[in-house]
Amino acid sequence: PLEMEVRDLLLKSFCQTFLVVSSFNPPQRQGEWASLFVKMLCGHRRLLCAALLRVLHLTSRQASSLSDVHVLGLAGFTLHIHILRISLSVESLQSAGKEEVSFVSHLNQSLVCQTGESSTFCLRFCTAAVAYAVCLSSSSCSSALDVVQQFVPPVFMQKLQYVIPRLIPKCRRDHDVVVEPIWNNLVGLNLNWTAAALSLFKHRTFKELAEMKHFQLTFSDWLMFELEVQPHGDLLSDVDRQEYQHWACYQHYLPSPLATGGCGGDLLTACRTIINSLMDFSKRAKVQSFEEFSCTRRPSFNRSSYENIICRLQEMVFDLESVRAKAPREDGHFLLDVFRDRRAKLALPTLSKQIEQQIELQLFTRILVALPPCVLFKTRVDGLKTTLECEEFFHFTNAELRNGFCKEFVLPFHIASHFFRGLLSASVHCGEPSSAVDGILSNSKVRCPLLMLSATYWWARLEPVLCTQWKRSSDTPFPRELQKLVDSQLWASRLLVGKLERGPPCSPWVLAAALYFTLQRGNSLKMLQRAMREISAENKEVIYNTCSCNLSNLWKKTSKATA
Repeated sequence: PLEMEVRDLLLKSFCQTFLVVSSFNPPQRQGEWASLFVKMLCGHRRLLCAALLRVLHLTSRQASSLSDVHVLGLAGFTLHIHILRISLSVESLQSAGKEEVSFVSHLNQSLVCQTGESSTFCLRFCTAAVAYAVCLSSSSCSSALDVVQQFVPPVFMQKLQYVIPRLIPKCRRDHDVVVEPIWNNLVGLNLNWTAAALSLFKHRTFKELAEMKHFQLTFSDWLMFELEVQPHGDLLSDVDRQEYQHWACYQHYLPSPLATGGCGGDLLTACRTIINSLMDFSKRAKVQSFEEFSCTRRPSFNRSSYENIICRLQEMVFDLESVRAKAPREDGHFLLDVFRDRRAKLALPTLSKQIEQQIELQLFTRILVALPPCVLFKTRVDGLKTTLECEEFFHFTNAELRNGFCKEFVLPFHIASHFFRGLLSASVHCGEPSSAVDGILSNSKVRCPLLMLSATYWWARLEPVLCTQWKRSSDTPFPRELQKLVDSQLWASRLLVGKLERGPPCSPWVLAAALYFTLQRGNSLKMLQRAMREISAENKEVIYNTCSCNLSNLWKKTSKATA
């Protein structure tokens, strides 16, 4: 208790003295009392550790209740700790680790921007700290910019570049640069944090720092901050948040050069960055959700702006496809290339890597089915003829989806539906949509039969979706290959009720799949023997494929039972 009293008294004295001195003189004319105070504290390691832990507790648990005096004082104290490069053992925070981590890195974990309350505190604290550092550096005989780089914590600069434009719309359109003193806005009885933050944001030194690589807030950094925002606790309304995100994506980061953390005007780069950020955030959120669940707290995986950023990605992909439709298509597929690049970094065949690869596949597929389905296809223009290509997705299905999502020999409905809806949408760009659909499906039977097998399994749910979509876009009859799926389903259903008919002109394995899945759904095992006798004389290959499906399913269930 005595140590706690001494600790609190020291911090209280520092904050009160800081406020009194600041009311008379700006930081560059206050002498070295604050620096000497912190250096004196460094000579008492136990007391220093207690004081630092108290600052972490105040900023993480009592941030909303801290007065302006506390915020200014603690920000000044933290800055001098940073200038002296003081580290704090992770062991002090009751962690299993023992590595030394800078105090500012620990504090940065408290300066989150998930809600309006936490964003406001982050604005106040970082504004006070960075403004104090900028003013303090001007007292040095060396170059002010060289000194301020040593004084300002990069994480505080990044937080300000994120939170100021978000909470103060005026700075999004005001690009003025000022050199007036900024400390005057942080003293007085009625402290205006908005004016102080805006003055700092427009200051020449702040602008110069923001252009330096280690102080930059890149598009990827911005996305990770924005994804953490909890919409239900955000200060911005849904409309204001959408307006802010549009400004950040289209007006700020998209036209900004790559060297400054932007996208260089390239929509493709922007889309790739968003996809990577969504996957990185989702992986981190899954881990946090598991930890919170294990601590009997409500998981926070769904309390983020994931859906908002997905909407921004959808808009950009739509713009990208509109541009790319008029330009020659390059090799590869920008969307699937992102997954392949990430997968290449996880190529080690260890169990942990295999689990991580499975997580990556799930997260990527979640993004994939949220985008316009026609993105899966490429259009090729050869003279006056436009054709579709889907080789990249065929390969992705065979190499990844078949192993990661295939259950009961088929893909999940949302993936199968996404492919077929995309096919009908993309076919509209061709001169003969029906022929384009038939060409892709005929090719898929050879290159990727899993897609047609999945369509056969889910046809009862797929048919009304595809029929409605086709009628909206075309007055021609249903494409031939899709009509074959309709006919094979009718043939299988009638066969199992005793109506023997000649099978439609489909591939034997398609007929066998229709028969097997119809039999499986109806649980009509007693009718299997009769059906096999009736079609044995007509098409032995159908029998062979049906038996193959049945035996494969039996083997899969036996393997699961003995595993």
